[in-house]
Amino acid sequence: MLSLFLPAANRLLLLLTALLANAIVGGPLRLHHRLGLLGPAHAMRLFIRKAERKLNRSRRSVVTRYLRGLLLVLFALIAAAVTGAVIHRLFFLAPYGFIGEALLLALMLPQRKIAEQASFLAKKMRGEKVPVTSHALASIAQRDVESLDRYGLGRAGIEHLGEYFCAVIVPVAFGYAWFGLAGALTMRVAHLLWQVLGVQSPGPFGDGARMIPAALLAAPAALGAVLLMLAAAFAPGTSPLRAARSFTMAQTKGLSTFLRILPLATMAGALDVTLGGTRRRKQLLLPEPWVGEGTAKVTPAHVRRAFWMFWIGCLMQGLLWLACFALAK
Repeated sequence: MLSLFLPAANRLLLLLTALLANAIVGGPLRLHHRLGLLGPAHAMRLFIRKAERKLNRSRRSVVTRYLRGLLLVLFALIAAAVTGAVIHRLFFLAPYGFIGEALLLALMLPQRKIAEQASFLAKKMRGEKVPVTSHALASIAQRDVESLDRYGLGRAGIEHLGEYFCAVIVPVAFGYAWFGLAGALTMRVAHLLWQVLGVQSPGPFGDGARMIPAALLAAPAALGAVLLMLAAAFAPGTSPLRAARSFTMAQTKGLSTFLRILPLATMAGALDVTLGGTRRRKQLLLPEPWVGEGTAKVTPAHVRRAFWMFWIGCLMQGLLWLACFALAK
């Protein structure tokens, strides 16, 4: 199999190196903002939206639109897997190519980037100046920020940390641990497809597009939620028991809502707040249930505790893969 050139122990060692490198150094987020460049994920989102506009014509039948959504997702996921396998092969053939693979993987595990993006919302909540535009903030918050008060900004920051930890960071690491760069890139593209088509594209096209990415991400996302629960045992002011209770009581309708509601329910329970609710994004209303039994008036203290949970969750994940590395040696 092309994606399994490296032994399991070698893959896990590169994964641990990439996680540590990203946590310490981070990625080129500020450089992208200063130079007005598009990050790879942003460019991929634009490509998916452009493809959706071309394929999802309202004059076509429901079955045709459903099949087109399904085929677009299959094409994108297969292309991601093949691209990842080819890149891995090129690194494998090059002298010291493992260094390039570790650096690329570090960019695909955006721990530092997610924390920085959430910090922008936290600064906006406190009335401080942020180094990004309102459009960029809306992309981070996944809703129009002009309609949010300071409590809404705080909730959006917490949701960002929880969702991206469970639906991006853990799945990409999970994919790499099992299938190398092919698995990691497939998981990253799966999240982009689910986010753009499965959530923001209602109708038959979105129905056809959301199920395969959601199925791929479901198991690692559940693992991410468990890691956040464990993190709540060590983060100040959080409760793992409340997190577990909220996790088990979360009402989801299918895998697609599972990916969004599960991390929100875990964070909401641990912090004793309420998250979720209907979001407004570019004239679209995205209905979503409220989760949690605590207050909706999120304070900066709640956001700080969420950051603690996020970083301890990242540490927990690192310890998990370290244990797997010890067993694989």
